[in-house]
Amino acid sequence: MFRFIKNKYNIDDLAEIKLSNNVTKINSKDNTYIVKKVNSDDLETLFTRLYLSHVDNFNLPLRGNNNKYVQIENDSYYILYKYYHDEKILGYDLKLSFYVKKIAELHKKTYININSNDNYLESILNYLDDKIKELSSILNSRMEVEERKDYHSPNNWYFLLHYQKMMNALMEASNHVLNLENEVKNQKNMRLCLTYQNFDFEHILLKQEKIISIENVGFNLASLDIYNLISKLNINYLNVTPYINEYLKINPLNNYEKEYLMAMLYIF
Repeated sequence: MFRFIKNKYNIDDLAEIKLSNNVTKINSKDNTYIVKKVNSDDLETLFTRLYLSHVDNFNLPLRGNNNKYVQIENDSYYILYKYYHDEKILGYDLKLSFYVKKIAELHKKTYININSNDNYLESILNYLDDKIKELSSILNSRMEVEERKDYHSPNNWYFLLHYQKMMNALMEASNHVLNLENEVKNQKNMRLCLTYQNFDFEHILLKQEKIISIENVGFNLASLDIYNLISKLNINYLNVTPYINEYLKINPLNNYEKEYLMAMLYIF
């Protein structure tokens, strides 16, 4: 039994169901809850900032009687959510429309400006450059191996046929990284906002109008959430363009945010 549930929330724990190493479902007399173990109490500030944004569709953890979102027990950190039953709605289009509007509102209401000389920009540029170099090295090494082979499997032929396209994509990524750096330096500052960073259709609850599992929230470029959305969509017949346009009507992106998005898409 988690002692802090009784001490900080006045909830009598009647039954526990361990869903994973870090997630436990708690049944009490009146309600059902989810306890999640998190890495640190740094989330406290982020949850408070999210609360102050007044985008109420993101399912914040419950505050204890100490007015904290993150609780400590045995040198570990925990958060307690109200549990929402899974819904069986298969309306991907409705969920996407709801999701992009809410993350656009979240981004728009939580922007902060930082200096372009801040280490954050340097860390982004180094990360993107390192990934481009790493992938280029992997592709070139495999190409050298394939060129020495007498026999090529269908998978090998696919690689050989698309090798130049993949290298061209990395070259395009490099151009966007350079454009990103120039755009930010020309403006002398860049804006960051709270980003959700945990897109999944199961996290979007239309009946309750809630987006759950927010513990990945953090300050980043707004286009990171758009990249995560595009990269995780695995529905061949779904055209994502109308949903991106819905987002942009609420929260237009700056040029450097677009350059970051394009670099990420070409790399990954």
